[in-house]
Amino acid sequence: MKLRTLLLILIAAVITCFVGFYNNFPIVFPDTGTYISSGFANYVPIDRPIFYGWFLRHASLAESLWLAILAQALILALLLYYFFRQFVEARYRAALYLGFAFFCTLFTGLSVHVSTLMPDIFAPMMMLSLGLLLLVPGLKVRDQAVIGIILFYSMAVHYAHLFTAYLILGAVSLLWLLYRKRGLIRLRALLLCWGVVLLSSLLIPATNWAMGEGFGLSKGGHVFLMQRLVHWGVIEEYLAEACPEKGYRFCAYKDSIPLDFIWDPESPLHKTGGWLENKQEYQAIFGDVLTDWTYLRIILARSFETSLELFFSFDVGDTTAPALDGSSPFETIKMRLPEQLRRYRFSRQSFGKLDFSLLNYMQRVALLGALFISILLLLSPRVPMPQKLLIGFFLLALVANAVVCGPLSGVFARYQSRAMWLVLLPLFLLASRYPWFRKLWEWWAVKEEAGSG
Repeated sequence: MKLRTLLLILIAAVITCFVGFYNNFPIVFPDTGTYISSGFANYVPIDRPIFYGWFLRHASLAESLWLAILAQALILALLLYYFFRQFVEARYRAALYLGFAFFCTLFTGLSVHVSTLMPDIFAPMMMLSLGLLLLVPGLKVRDQAVIGIILFYSMAVHYAHLFTAYLILGAVSLLWLLYRKRGLIRLRALLLCWGVVLLSSLLIPATNWAMGEGFGLSKGGHVFLMQRLVHWGVIEEYLAEACPEKGYRFCAYKDSIPLDFIWDPESPLHKTGGWLENKQEYQAIFGDVLTDWTYLRIILARSFETSLELFFSFDVGDTTAPALDGSSPFETIKMRLPEQLRRYRFSRQSFGKLDFSLLNYMQRVALLGALFISILLLLSPRVPMPQKLLIGFFLLALVANAVVCGPLSGVFARYQSRAMWLVLLPLFLLASRYPWFRKLWEWWAVKEEAGSG
């Protein structure tokens, strides 16, 4: 790449780190401690992959968590630049590219997620990588390799990213079957994406096996699924019917199941032996529940409800509560990066001074407006099919994100806010193709010439 291009990417990356700079330290979340600890101590957590932990360890050079945040921002900025290079004319490219970075930083939660020590920002990276490989013809082999590696790794850092990629590619494959004669989606690109996704699917269990944890995705998936069934009221109904005949340990606590099934010390999970001890029993319960229409229809209905609710839940701020002495992030940073502890203590987050009320208001206006415009463009007969494909892909990705995260984890706004800003991307990419933008550009150019004269 040319020096000017590298400078543009660096500027965009720094812009998106704004919230981190404002906070005086990268933002932490309760799970941040586990990620840092697993990466530095080199162990696989029971409920998540090790890859984001490794990313934090190596991207930070085991010295500064700021470097990890900048690395996240640079990867994201690079992927965005690939899109602007492909879809925007050279004379408009720099202005629209930096304009997009500024707009999303000021009016969406993009910068919050870039600045947070969590793998959430890799979800939109996965979507961007898939979009580039599927929608952009003529990419150089070098660029395809870079994007493929980012896609490969972005799915490995969290199970939800992998499942979302499967859902996106499944939907795209169906569209290819229905419209393959129109040549909208290239079979070679689709097969390439499937290859990368399948390889990434093998990476997690292979790594777990190599580290002595057995060949599998997660040792804790059954616990999270049980929590969802508890939240939906399915387990209480099932146990009331099944316990007279089946001797589950769970039955002794069927009338006192706390809503916080995983973390409440009074939960049946902990009173009956913990995560691994209950795996076989929970799997037997799942087998009964998922094959009985009485319970399956409840699960399907609740999955639809939570998916729809999550799609429209994209406020930021639920990841920014203070985490001081005794918390996992604090104690882990104290142990692994003690020289950064002072900066951490004096961050705005530590004093509870991060308020995103105004940002959330502006974000709702910006993103719901962009969603409305996107739907109008999709329905308009005047919009060319390639442009509709670009808009439709990102809407599909956002729907897939909600469909995976809502039912599997819950309606937590950070799951959707980490990617919802992508609805703006096609509008910026296509802006220069419309007469109103060109007239505005010419007016600005004339005004600048007059001012310089």
